[in-house]
Amino acid sequence: MKAEAERQFERDKLECYKKSFPSSCIDAAKKRMQALQTESHDLEVKGRDGEREARRREREAKQHSAPADAPRQEAEEKARSEKTSSGTGET
Repeated sequence: MKAEAERQFERDKLECYKKSFPSSCIDAAKKRMQALQTESHDLEVKGRDGEREARRREREAKQHSAPADAPRQEAEEKARSEKTSSGTGET
């Protein structure tokens, strides 16, 4: 988006030079370019904030699910170890 703003500014500048007083035209084109660049920057910041928030929520979800899964995991490990020790041929 920023690159497109700069390309548009260059096109606008060429058009401005065709006029008798190009300086005010160029100033207006520069302001449009800066507004587009600011908008682009704001969108990038919002996007990064959204990504950061999503990662935070994922971490929190993992942290909250880990304690709930602990008893189940312990029971599964105990069942596996009992199965392994009973299957060794002891009588």
